[in-house]
Parts: sequence; structure tokens; C-alpha cells
Amino acid sequence: MIEVIKPGVYSSVQDQGRFGYAVLGVPPSGALDGISFRLANAVLGNNSDDAALEITFGGAEFKFTVDTSIAITGGDYTASLNDCNVPMNQRIPVAKHDVLRFGPRKTGVRTYLGIQGGILTEKMMGSRSFYPSITPEFRINRGIFIPIHSLENNRISIDKSIENTLLNQVCSTDFDQSIPLELKAHVGPEHSLLHPLERLNLTGVFTVGRNDRMGYLLQESVPNQIPPIHTSSALPGTVQLTPAGQLIILMNDGQVTGGYPRIFQLDETAKDMLSQCAQGQKIKFVPIT
Repeated sequence: MIEVIKPGVYSSVQDQGRFGYAVLGVPPSGALDGISFRLANAVLGNNSDDAALEITFGGAEFKFTVDTSIAITGGDYTASLNDCNVPMNQRIPVAKHDVLRFGPRKTGVRTYLGIQGGILTEKMMGSRSFYPSITPEFRINRGIFIPIHSLENNRISIDKSIENTLLNQVCSTDFDQSIPLELKAHVGPEHSLLHPLERLNLTGVFTVGRNDRMGYLLQESVPNQIPPIHTSSALPGTVQLTPAGQLIILMNDGQVTGGYPRIFQLDETAKDMLSQCAQGQKIKFVPIT
């Protein structure tokens, strides 16, 4: 078990997500930064879909009740084990009673805490990913115990080759907020309905505003005359344009249908990169041709 001493700002259990339930209005959920999530499992030799903790903006603290191994990927929040700093992107042996803390932010927004063998919370609709109304909780709370495997003979040596080859290219350095982050995107179904001048406005630089697991809002508006559409399917990474000019980028917990025109569809890597952007980050859409 893992005892939650401090849950942090927003922490939840996530795996690759639940699929096939959009017809019921259920989004896929799952880790927002798929690159970092997969990296945590790869470092530990887990199955690719083993559940991990997604920790947003740090501030979390955990106590282990069994021996295990962990890997920390994604955003760097100066993790320490028993007050000793621990590295990112490596297998870290953990003993019973060890305490893991996440401190001040260095890079990114979301940290992934992978556990040897994965987290063993109950599966709901084929996934352990937290989501309101589907799982009993939508975030972890102080004082709860998170089930994990109990491993014996856990004290293994770290394979130095892993340190050099399994590096997270998305979050190895912090994004410079003064330099627009280029996000590759496919042209959306309604992009052609835009006036040429409206399309030109989409080539500019935008600023990340309020954001959460449901979606990212961009601060700048794009005036447009594009008509609303009939309710149509939407995916994580879909970029919608409202009549008021608001750009909304849907994320993993976002709605599965919508009536706003779909201007772009971020590719998977771009969506992962966006998930590590804090408010104020500059971005730029780069259409895939």
C-alpha cells in the first residue's frame, strides 16, 4: 500500500484510459502526458497500461508500507526520498516506511509516479483511470491507502543503460514562456469554412489560459463568422472555435461531442507537450501538410 500523507494540488490514478464508451458520453480519461506515462512503465519494466499516479503541480507526499520500486517522469518537482533528492527517469528502489515528497517546481506541470507492477485500484469499465461519476473518487485524498504489489528481494541495481536511453524529451527541460511552443496539428473538419483572413489569424501566437484535465483555454480570441455545427464527435486534442472567438483545446476528460467548429486536431505528441504547459505559456499551431 501507499499512504497518502498529502495529496497535492490535484493527483489521480491514471492508465492509458477507457475506450469504447463515447456513445454513453464517457471520455477516455487516462494520462494527459502519454509520453511520460509510458516512460514510467518502461523504466520499471511494467506493462504499458499499468496504472500510475498523475500529480499536478506537485505538493504531494506519500509513505510506502511495502518494499517496491518507483519511477518519476514528466514534470520535475524536486522529488526526495527520506529527504534525499532522487533522479528523474530512473528505477528507484523504495523500502517499507520510506517517505516520498514532491517540492518546488523545476519543469513541467504533471509528474507521473510509476510503481513496480502498477497501481491496483479497481477497474471500472476496463480502466483504473479516475473520472467523476465513473470511479468512486476523481482525485486522491489525504489519509487513503493506494493498493500496490508487495515485492520481495526488491533491492536491485539500476541499469545504467536505461539512464542514458529512456529520457523524456518532452519534459527534460522547461518550456521557455517567451518562445512559442510549436504544436503540430491536423486541419480540422470545419477549418475550410473559415474566411481566409480568419485562417490567417490562426497562424499567430496564442497564450495558454485556464486549464485542467478537461481542456485548455487560450487567452487570445479569433473573431469569426463561422456558423455553429450540428453536434459532432470530439477527441482529446480537438481544437474548437466558439462564435465569440474563444479557442478551446479538449483534453482527456473533455466532452466527447460538441457543437463548436473543429479547427485543428493536435497530433498525440503535441497534446502530450501541451499537457506540460502552465498558464502563460506561448504556443503556435503548425498545420501538418
